[in-house]
Amino acid sequence: MKILWISDFGGSGYSTASIETINGLLETDSNFEIYLFCINNYHDLEFHTKLLNGSFSHPDKIHIFVPEKNADVCNMPLTDEFNKKLIINEIMGFNDLGVVIKSIEPDICIILNDNKFIESYYKLIKKSKINTKIIAYMPVDCHIFAPGTFNFLEKYDKVLTMSNFAKDEIMKTGFRNEIIVLNHPIPNVFKPISKSEARKLEIYANINKNDLENAFIVLNFNDNTPERKHIELTVKAFAIFMKNNPDANAFLVIKAKRPTLLGTKNVNYDDYLSIYPELNKKIIYINKHLTTDDIKYLYNSVNVAINTSYGEGWGLIACETALCGIPQILPDNTCHKEIFKESCKLIETETLLGNIKKEDKKNVKNIILLFKGVKDHLESGIHEVDIVVNNNFKLNMSILVSERISNSNYAYGMLKLTDNFVFNTGTNNLEDIKVFIRKMAPYGFLIYVETDETFKFLYDEIIKFSWEELVDIYNIEQLKTSSIKSIYESGFVEFRLPKVEKIADMIEYYYKNPDKALEDGIKCQNEILYYNKERIGKELKNILEGFRIKKRVEKVI
Repeated sequence: MKILWISDFGGSGYSTASIETINGLLETDSNFEIYLFCINNYHDLEFHTKLLNGSFSHPDKIHIFVPEKNADVCNMPLTDEFNKKLIINEIMGFNDLGVVIKSIEPDICIILNDNKFIESYYKLIKKSKINTKIIAYMPVDCHIFAPGTFNFLEKYDKVLTMSNFAKDEIMKTGFRNEIIVLNHPIPNVFKPISKSEARKLEIYANINKNDLENAFIVLNFNDNTPERKHIELTVKAFAIFMKNNPDANAFLVIKAKRPTLLGTKNVNYDDYLSIYPELNKKIIYINKHLTTDDIKYLYNSVNVAINTSYGEGWGLIACETALCGIPQILPDNTCHKEIFKESCKLIETETLLGNIKKEDKKNVKNIILLFKGVKDHLESGIHEVDIVVNNNFKLNMSILVSERISNSNYAYGMLKLTDNFVFNTGTNNLEDIKVFIRKMAPYGFLIYVETDETFKFLYDEIIKFSWEELVDIYNIEQLKTSSIKSIYESGFVEFRLPKVEKIADMIEYYYKNPDKALEDGIKCQNEILYYNKERIGKELKNILEGFRIKKRVEKVI
């Protein structure tokens, strides 16, 4: 049976999940031929061949395909949506997938990626006219999706996801088909070694030997992606811990470059220095590639590992460090509780709807649902409409539409004040007015504006505005005002961030209770041993066998 496996292969969680699952499958049954379609990077076939050398237990069963990339396109600046679309088409293999499928003629295609890309691959596979079964395999890393968000998956022959949490979130949207949970296998290369041996790593070279031997070291090894991982919460929590324990021989290790420490909007590192002025002396930065052996030593060198993201599709680093017997500080969101069960105390979270804290919603008095429209009536470009309210001031609605956005059923927009306007309250701060544009499956979008009590006069005036011009231009329907409750219940995606003070408390707990840290580390390790490639490979084989049996029956009939 020939399987085309479409995923990242090189340095990401998707890569690890793919390699470990494929190895588990081939070690269970070596009669599969696996064709890798290596996506989401700028590298060529030679690079991937070297990179993946030694990664597979049955290398004779592995065949590597890499999208051909136009260097001129890949070097284009990411300055506009058109460039981004061209680059995505190159690195994600959208331009080459049809040719690859026709050359392989696989029995099954497995796509492991984000849901926003999975649908594109499905269309390309179907367009090839090759008779192949298509399996979608995807994680879910946040809460509460709009009804119908995952309806596109109903076309697939099988839908797999990594956790029961993810399965439940998909089902809540009204998804009607079967979803199979296939866990993320964790590499068994990560095992405990002594702290004294592990701390010989080069990153600790500048720490006094005696200090290093007795140091309490905290690790957040997640990539510095501010939109999800929120490393800044770890840094702030560590600063609070050090303020409360100024004599602590403690260090924080994070994966970040010093000049772009956090990379997060609206975060000022000086704020953390004001909490603990000596913070710079306590942070160790990792800003270079580490080998697997280096990472194994790094994991074993620390006393506790932290994750402060708003959600994880699986949380690979937490699992890898746990295999080394390291206790975990994890937020109570997404799949952490399912994976770690009672082995660690999860951190209380605060809920954000989009980028707004859930509790702040109580202070928002008014929402204006402006209009909904059909994507086919929006041509590419920026569409601007001036809205004059009560002859006193002018608002400007900008709707940005690109081909990529339009094809994805998305539009983006903003409502802004003209530069010369000053509110009666003495402020012209745009942050006080929030505008969101949400997807309306399958073809439309809606825009709504929310204002707080301070801008009640704006609310009163804007709902009187005549939208006939927009209705004529964009074939849209004006909507009536609605409540926050109805917006929330219609499925505004939730992000749940751990509370900083609670993180600091847990750091202090493990600092003051080293025996408990060792005990909890062993508990975490025992939980993660369950997620091995042998078990998961057998489960995947059973899923694939269903197709093989069905094919035999069809031949007989």
